[in-house]
Amino acid sequence: MIETPIPVDPIPVSSQLHADDAFVSLTVSTAEAMNPTRRNTMEDRYVIHAPGTWNAPDPDMAYLAVYDGHG
Repeated sequence: MIETPIPVDPIPVSSQLHADDAFVSLTVSTAEAMNPTRRNTMEDRYVIHAPGTWNAPDPDMAYLAVYDGHG
């Protein structure tokens, strides 16, 4: 069986970090493509917390996670 990929446009998430006099930019893109011929539901999830938006031990720390729901 040959599967045809489904085109997905990633959604950029940007954050600017400042450390001393340096400038750092973080760009994160996500995309998902479900194959309905193999599974009826999409159980995978992702989490993105930009620096300064969650209770991190360091204010410059980002949290990026991907969870495989079909384990």
